[in-house]
Amino acid sequence: MLKTKNIYLVRHGKVEGKPALNGSTDVLVATETQQQIKQALQAYPVEFDQVITSPLKRCYDVATLYSKDLNVGMSSDPRFQEMNFGDVDGVPFDDLTQQWNELEQFWQDPANHALSGAESLHSFRERVLSGWSHVLESSGDNILLVTHGGVIRALLAHALNIDWTNPSWYSNLSIANASITHIKITHADQDFISVKSIGLALL
Repeated sequence: MLKTKNIYLVRHGKVEGKPALNGSTDVLVATETQQQIKQALQAYPVEFDQVITSPLKRCYDVATLYSKDLNVGMSSDPRFQEMNFGDVDGVPFDDLTQQWNELEQFWQDPANHALSGAESLHSFRERVLSGWSHVLESSGDNILLVTHGGVIRALLAHALNIDWTNPSWYSNLSIANASITHIKITHADQDFISVKSIGLALL
């Protein structure tokens, strides 16, 4: 028997504060922006039956707004947090000095140049895919997953069977703030994965 599961990946809104590599740092999105994203999700032509969110407030706050307003069950899963960028995590780019060389190496080849004190790309991917397996086993048919750009890229690489170590996957694929990505899973004798849309603007 065919059964389908639709997972809608929403990247959080633009965060407040100076530009920085924000991974595990718990930065905020303006309350007004969170309300706008929630309203856009309410107007979206899909009735979500389950909400899963990263525990970081830029995701958690809007997921909570949505789940409370629509009385939809919500759970928080740390496996869908952004990558931990170690010593430079959350540090404004303007304040960085000697770390620029290390950052350049990371951006050019993130799979082989982990940042000091940071999670490796391999560990990050394994963590995210562990969470993904849990989502696929859940009972919801239309799942809203509020998460981060890096997580969405990792899940898309997995869904499309793309080389996740390729640096261009991270530098060239734009996943904008407050955007939605749709992955459809069809269960038959085996699972068939279809990416229906990537990074569509909500606002």
